[in-house]
Amino acid sequence: MGSTIKKPGKSHDKRIHLEQPREAVYWSKKFEVSSLQLLQAIKATGSNRVENVANYLAEKLSTSYSY
Repeated sequence: MGSTIKKPGKSHDKRIHLEQPREAVYWSKKFEVSSLQLLQAIKATGSNRVENVANYLAEKLSTSYSY
């Protein structure tokens, strides 16, 4: 059997799991930032919770995100 390529998507536990490439792609597109900026936001907040990262990026980029 061949491997299945999963489409970009978010996790179901309201956390950003960068070790999952599809989540890195999904959240980078959702927040309109690079994967590096996403990683930096997670490090800056000390949390991979979507709400914390969204608030940080919104404040830093002067943008509002819905998640």
